[in-house]
Amino acid sequence: MGRYYVGLVPSINPIHLHRIDLGIDAAEEDLFDESVVMLDALPGTPEEAVKLATDFVRLLGATPLFADMHETDGLMTGTHLVPQLMAAALLNAVVDQPGWGDARKLAGRPFAAMTSALAYQDEIDSLGEAAILNRENVARVLDVVIGSLKGMRDDIANGNQEDVRERLELALDGRRRWLAERIQANWLEGERPDASKIPTFWERFLGLRGRSRHS
Repeated sequence: MGRYYVGLVPSINPIHLHRIDLGIDAAEEDLFDESVVMLDALPGTPEEAVKLATDFVRLLGATPLFADMHETDGLMTGTHLVPQLMAAALLNAVVDQPGWGDARKLAGRPFAAMTSALAYQDEIDSLGEAAILNRENVARVLDVVIGSLKGMRDDIANGNQEDVRERLELALDGRRRWLAERIQANWLEGERPDASKIPTFWERFLGLRGRSRHS
């Protein structure tokens, strides 16, 4: 029918990472600068359709990053879906529970920051649907998170101060490294190829990325 699906999964300019605006309020001319957009398409998608998508991504100021749909689903699980589900779990565990009447008066930045992940979801039904449709990846990542929480819970319950400190330092170091890497975006250097050199999907699947199409 002359129509083809190319999925686009965007990231945003790291300077806007801590904003929670939605819709038109989040619009910025540099919103996609220094970012990547995942491109997903099925084998056999015409090169013209892929090129149209990559050209659009570059117009946004972003760099296209080719992936398959299963890979993208896996990547989005730990970085997008699970943080929102964890925010929901914390809210359900605290809000309107015994003591909340006074606790709500004291809840500050840590609580606001942790639960803000849910604020990025303007349609709550779509979050539930996304989790169900991607349930294998979501269940796997949640199991890992639950294991990590249980380990921390056990260390705290047993008074293992050194182990708790090590867990917290490891987490903080990981966040600092991620944020620094995200802001520097060194992975974008040299990753803006000429459109004429973008390999077709069959070339990528056959491992011909580094070869000239005309050789």
